Amino acid sequence: MRPVSRDALVDLETYSAGREAYRKVVRAARRLRTVQVGRYMFFQFENRMTVRYQVQEMLRVERIAGEAEIQHELETYNDILGGDGELGCTLLIGIDDPSLRDQLLPRWLDLPQTLYLRLADGRKVRGAWDANQVGEERVSSVQFLRFDTGGEAPVAVGCDHPDPEVNGETALGGMQVEALRADLADEDHVPDPDAVPELVRQASGPQVGSAAPGFVLLNQDREAVSLAEYRGRSVVLAFYPAAFTGVCTTEMCTFNERLAALNALNAAVLGISVDSPFTQGAFAKATGASFPLLSDHARRVTRAYDVALSDFAGMEGYTASNRAVFIIDAAGRVAWTWIAESPGQEPDYDAIQAALSD
Repeated sequence: MRPVSRDALVDLETYSAGREAYRKVVRAARRLRTVQVGRYMFFQFENRMTVRYQVQEMLRVERIAGEAEIQHELETYNDILGGDGELGCTLLIGIDDPSLRDQLLPRWLDLPQTLYLRLADGRKVRGAWDANQVGEERVSSVQFLRFDTGGEAPVAVGCDHPDPEVNGETALGGMQVEALRADLADEDHVPDPDAVPELVRQASGPQVGSAAPGFVLLNQDREAVSLAEYRGRSVVLAFYPAAFTGVCTTEMCTFNERLAALNALNAAVLGISVDSPFTQGAFAKATGASFPLLSDHARRVTRAYDVALSDFAGMEGYTASNRAVFIIDAAGRVAWTWIAESPGQEPDYDAIQAALSD
């Protein structure tokens, strides 16, 4: 990608006069190039427009007018752009809680090498990064990456780190793919701000086509159950808010009644709530459930699938799982999703069977 040239910059007075209109276009360009993967990672792909904006803003804020200083800022920010056939990217790891940040960043020292772009033919392209961004004890929460795609626009962004807190893949929308294709072709892609959705990706959980976050949880018999052990068959992952509540009881009983039909479609059923394994044991007996009821008491899987339900039933500070169903295919990818608008809503059981039959 060609760097931003000196003659692309305007003086402070000219920039200030047109700044608000320019910012509106840049925000649209940024929305098209921002992709959230998992709960914490935000990939911001750069192009000449976003880099030029950052340089102009730096000149404005710092009141820089000297030619040597302007050239220094240009060289610094142009380094973010990829070369020929490459996409440059800023990765932001957004963890608001300092104590949680101190806990997670040391676990992710090897994170950069697990990041990738997926091309249309299924290949994963790994990123190149500056080793100085990874310290001896923790990874930096800001990473600058380059992905050499050979000029091909990616169709997904992902991370295959074993930690479910960051493992996941996000499929790109058509407008996003086109924007990155234009960047790789060195075209100056200027978006219509009114045509770009305010949020390109509104949910932080796994999307259809992305890798399903893995997990190991205890079932009603206090035995460890792993999602990976079901590879080769489909899985109906049914989150429910609370054992022994009316709708949850009806739902688990219905899944149990339909279990033979679902098994005939080479599908297993896994129920998940934040209840303890002991409560799940009693609930399994009450409903006759002959499939695993898993205890996500730490809420990690609930958060990884973005179905956390805060202050459930008016209990301040209590987080449950919202009612939701994810169908995971035999390759471990999300094939179908449904999330209840309210926890009192049941899933469409016929639609689940139909999705498995497709």
